[in-house]
Amino acid sequence: MREVSTSLRAGFEAPASADVPLIFLTIGHPNLSDDIRVVGDVRDFVRDGKLYQHAPFEIELLTDDERPPRGKLSIQNVDRQIGEAVRLIGTAPTAKIELLSSVDFDLTQDPRVALGTPVIEYEAAYLRLRNIAVDALQVTADIMSFDYSQEPWPAIRATKSRLPGLFR
Repeated sequence: MREVSTSLRAGFEAPASADVPLIFLTIGHPNLSDDIRVVGDVRDFVRDGKLYQHAPFEIELLTDDERPPRGKLSIQNVDRQIGEAVRLIGTAPTAKIELLSSVDFDLTQDPRVALGTPVIEYEAAYLRLRNIAVDALQVTADIMSFDYSQEPWPAIRATKSRLPGLFR
């Protein structure tokens, strides 16, 4: 079971609260000049000196059962910037999901800036986006983590080409 702070949990369970969860998404790939950083809000945010652009997106957080973690992502392709960037990438991009609270940001500024060091309530890093589909309206993808059950064992074998000193 995932642990979240008591203040965030109280905010979730309250009928009205200023404590709103914010999902920060970072998409990266070596072919991109810079990572794509978006936040699920109506305003831009600056965090750790990096700008997270507001973008309407829906995300299904990773499963937490005996199967490899997976989720779903759907970002609206409003200005087509994300869709064009993802379309130019040949291989699966990486993704990082972070959940933070709006209480850790100054909401009077535009873009929003962090008050001190925000607490990351939930983080899922080292993810891959697979089955990416881009159309005029949205970009959809499956979010997957590394499936260790599909790796050969042992991963490194003592072969003649790899270790010629063993085979004299």
